[in-house]
Amino acid sequence: MHYDHLEDIPGIEKIIPERYVWHVTSPKNRRSIIRLGINPNFSKHNCVFANNQSFNIKFFFPFCVETYFKNYYSSDLLEFDFWRIDTTKFNADFYIDPNMMKGPKEFMGDEKYFITTESRIPSNAIELFTVGEEFIIKTKTVFLLGEEIETGHLLELPLKSKKNEEIKKEITEYRKTFKVLGTSTMTLYYVDDNKFPLVKMEI
Repeated sequence: MHYDHLEDIPGIEKIIPERYVWHVTSPKNRRSIIRLGINPNFSKHNCVFANNQSFNIKFFFPFCVETYFKNYYSSDLLEFDFWRIDTTKFNADFYIDPNMMKGPKEFMGDEKYFITTESRIPSNAIELFTVGEEFIIKTKTVFLLGEEIETGHLLELPLKSKKNEEIKKEITEYRKTFKVLGTSTMTLYYVDDNKFPLVKMEI
């Protein structure tokens, strides 16, 4: 939706935001935001968008949209910067984001969780947050690369075991039907997104 002026959009609702609201952005914008704050002129809508709640990160934009389209993975949270905005440190008019009005509540909660302003957010009103290490879950999967003795087919099989001794036993069993060519390890990351996993990041 193109915005000329927020106050002129039919049906738009002005809102008093929570003290702390959240702006989600790519880390590539970090240096500019530290130096200049969050500038609406850098947005194609000439607005700053923010998430107006601090209890369910899956309701944050863009994660609520990813969930709706079944493209959300908790590891997505590791790819973003989360700027906490203290709305008591500057004057601005906030409105409910027209893009998010009347959306599906099961994926986004209340429409008042999504707000926007035409004002610049000064750098002294923002702090950088990231996913805390205590909320990151790492899982390792060992894959066995082998050649099936009977058919000669090359296969890459995930091993069920996690401990070294158990992995060795599992590989020994596979040797009965496979010519073992090697192993590889894949580390996957998940975030405990049932909690609010953000912690302040020193910059």
